[in-house]
Amino acid sequence: MERLNDKFVQRRALAAAGIDVPGFRLIPHHCEPAVAVELVKDLTFPLVLKPLRGDSSREVRELSDQSTLAELLTGRDSDAQFATEGFIAEEYLTGHPRPERQAIGDYVSVESIVQDGHPVPVALTGKFALEAPFRETGNFMPHPLDAEESSRVLELSVSAALALGVRWGALHTEIKLTPEGPRVIEVNGRIAGGGIDSIFTKTRGYSLTGLAVEVALGRPVDLAAEGPQWWSGPFTYDFFVQPPMAARTLRSLRGAKELTDIEGVDSVVVNKVPGDVLRWQSGSQGYLVEVAGRVADRAALLTVPDTVLRGLELAFD
Repeated sequence: MERLNDKFVQRRALAAAGIDVPGFRLIPHHCEPAVAVELVKDLTFPLVLKPLRGDSSREVRELSDQSTLAELLTGRDSDAQFATEGFIAEEYLTGHPRPERQAIGDYVSVESIVQDGHPVPVALTGKFALEAPFRETGNFMPHPLDAEESSRVLELSVSAALALGVRWGALHTEIKLTPEGPRVIEVNGRIAGGGIDSIFTKTRGYSLTGLAVEVALGRPVDLAAEGPQWWSGPFTYDFFVQPPMAARTLRSLRGAKELTDIEGVDSVVVNKVPGDVLRWQSGSQGYLVEVAGRVADRAALLTVPDTVLRGLELAFD
């Protein structure tokens, strides 16, 4: 379904259904820089540039002004690896400022199952703060929203699924929390990555993948919609250590094994080894280390990123 696979087609369908979306434009493959600049002249910078069929924040970057876009398309950005099907450029959604939650992202995701055109949100996932430019650093449950905000997020996810005409399957809907209310980032027609299914399974005792398989086999499943939850523990999390944008090669990585001695850490998986080439353009899947665990309360959850990073000794070239 193009409305799930093509980000421009999806934005257009959401807008046609009356769902509030940021300004956006299609940047065709091999578009001339001057033409691209003309296409986005009515949009408000900064912009986010994404491959039409990208995933895991691959090649997603921020454009501060028109010249940044022109430089990218003329090849002056030596690290650019262009998508073969073009890009979508869209206005950046500013998150709601929450100083007390600096470690927490200003967006969430809704995990839904759709049967015969009826979408049911079965989980709402909290996020750790993004690493520049838009690389994800992990997820946790339960979510960090109050009852009113979580209800609005869930309602928006259902509206987006209906607008896209999804009939059967699983959806992973990312939603930004802005001062004007929740806004759809994108809807993905799949089970979520980033350890979300594992987190869901640990908290619920059954998996999102299992639900999706049952639906794919035509077996109706009884689903309980995610209800509003207060931001309280315990929290099950999956945290990903991303390299700095300037890093080109991993020179050394020490301390990963010792992270298992930290209270609340259940497992540590090393994804990169010394000598590996690093590219921030690879997106969220270019992470160095994955740390999964469980903590008792929100105070402990907020310390997870700093605790993990303090326990690692990293060097880059």
